[in-house]
Amino acid sequence: MQNLIIVNTFDKKNQMGFWYLLIQIRSGGRMNKIILVTGGAGFVGSNFIRYILEKYPDYKIINFDRLTLSSNLNNLIEVSRNPHYFFYHGDITNQQDIHDVFEQFTPHILVNFAAETQIFNGNFQPEVFAKTNIMGTQLLLFEAQKMKLEKFIHISSGEVYGPSNGTAFTEDLPLHPENPFSATKAAADMLVYSFFKSSKLNLNIVRSSNLYGPFQFPHKLIPLTILQAKDNKSIPIFGDGSDCRNWLFVEDYLAALDRIMHKGQPGEIYHAATDEYWHTIDIVKLILQKMEKPEDMYHFLPDRKRREEGYSLNADKIRSELGWSPDYNIDRGLDATIQWYLTQQQWLEEITSGEYMNYYRKIYYEES
Repeated sequence: MQNLIIVNTFDKKNQMGFWYLLIQIRSGGRMNKIILVTGGAGFVGSNFIRYILEKYPDYKIINFDRLTLSSNLNNLIEVSRNPHYFFYHGDITNQQDIHDVFEQFTPHILVNFAAETQIFNGNFQPEVFAKTNIMGTQLLLFEAQKMKLEKFIHISSGEVYGPSNGTAFTEDLPLHPENPFSATKAAADMLVYSFFKSSKLNLNIVRSSNLYGPFQFPHKLIPLTILQAKDNKSIPIFGDGSDCRNWLFVEDYLAALDRIMHKGQPGEIYHAATDEYWHTIDIVKLILQKMEKPEDMYHFLPDRKRREEGYSLNADKIRSELGWSPDYNIDRGLDATIQWYLTQQQWLEEITSGEYMNYYRKIYYEES
């Protein structure tokens, strides 16, 4: 991260940065919305921060992130000099960190992206997932309740329902998680809902299709396929590629979060999803076609012993209640994603080295 630029950063030994931001926040004769974004240096969190700062220039963003492997402050270089953006290095499993950031910035809204999400790791380190996804969420809820937060948005996953078996899940169905990741996310969802029932904390739970788009960590299927194809390397596919996925472009997801943040009814769960379902092998072939590469530039790996199953979500509720619908179909979304990855050489060089390569080899060639 040699080109990393951080201007507004909280230093626990020198609080000048904090006081500067506080003056900015409280100037102008009125309070604008202050949004605390946990996990804001990750793929979706960083896209959300850029989206909000562009659409709502009076809003203030506090990016609270522990900076793990898939977090990258270089995702936010373009907003790092924005006086309405501020980075706080903290951990949601650390009660003091959470208390400090709430006390110092008094946010109105919290959007909780922070989570352990690498399903592969969850199979081997379930205690880490439980600590972050369950205990971390509980600490955030407790502080939000004390501070009488205006809105708490919890980012969940469609995997909490278990395999779909061809049916699209609605928000009122029971949860049947089948791996440590989805089990801890389901437990966190139950905690979140319990705070709504017991303390009337205004909150929403959001579950989505598989997301893709700019700044996604490149071990995921779509960016991995693009990068392997760019370098004329074969794409690894687990099993025979027949597993089915429902894909949603990240910009559409951000628009859904925007609607939920401003119009979501207290205590409600919302799905953000498309109606398009694709087999993995067909997504790979479509990307190869768009990049004018040979159609057979892939190879199959033995299926993972604990591979996650496909799932699908019904998004009728958010469409009818909040008026959201996706603007991007898979063709338009892939075109935008391919173009972005082909023009981000410096970002890619920093991401696809060192620790990432070790992680990539472990996923695709050591546990298969």
